[in-house]
Amino acid sequence: MIPIRDANPTKRFPYLTIIFIIVNIYVFFLQSSQRQIDEEFFFFNHAVIPKCFVTMFSETKYEQAKIKTKTAIKHSIAESVIIQKRMGLTLTEARKIDALVEEKFSRKFFGIDGPLAEIMTLFSAMFIHGGIMHLIGNMWFLWIFGNNVEDDLRISRFIIFYFFSGIIASLGHIVISAASIVPTIGASGAISGVLGAYLLMYPNARILTFIPIGWFFWMEELPAWIFLGYWIIMQLAFGVFSQPILRGGGVAWGAHIAGFFAGVFLVIVLAGKKVKLFKTRWSL
Repeated sequence: MIPIRDANPTKRFPYLTIIFIIVNIYVFFLQSSQRQIDEEFFFFNHAVIPKCFVTMFSETKYEQAKIKTKTAIKHSIAESVIIQKRMGLTLTEARKIDALVEEKFSRKFFGIDGPLAEIMTLFSAMFIHGGIMHLIGNMWFLWIFGNNVEDDLRISRFIIFYFFSGIIASLGHIVISAASIVPTIGASGAISGVLGAYLLMYPNARILTFIPIGWFFWMEELPAWIFLGYWIIMQLAFGVFSQPILRGGGVAWGAHIAGFFAGVFLVIVLAGKKVKLFKTRWSL
């Protein structure tokens, strides 16, 4: 089901939601303006890599994790070259790939590496997307649901809420995919937190929803508790029946689930007495 809009007007202009959207779009165009191979290194250098994160306090294991990651990058580049050439690599080409990876792969932020750099990826990964549809999907959900959550929490609490939801989402993915060397990117963990908060704040708000079934589709206004309830059930189902991401790309279902329930918890903590939860009115 795809949300089109919600019938839930805000009292204040959603400055922060728009700023988050603009920053995400800016970072996407920044990464997309690079050569394809440089964009790949951008992912590996600034995304959350679970195996690097869980080993960051052990120098030996951390170095082994980075070596394993570099080896995977080399194999990926080599496969691309082989496919383009339709023949094997020469020794010179293999050495060039090795030198390229050694030069461009770096888990550093402003010259700092180790644990601090890995912690920083929890923030940087929230603003990186793997493709235009990935970006559009996340920003669309953020626009529809984020403006109302920001409206209730106000700017300062919404900043705390958004980043902590994203961090907890990434940690949830790391826990279930600790051996993965696949870069984890995207704002969906933080946005999942927004969805969890919206469910508690506006369970009866009407969501105009596009519902495709095979060749048939229709538009229906659904209460938020049905739309978001369906959404989290699907995340739980895919999270249970899919294997953790170890080598190939895919959707970090664990991050969605952890982010959603983080949002539920955080909005209760941050709402205080001024923000009413479980609003019973129907928004028409």
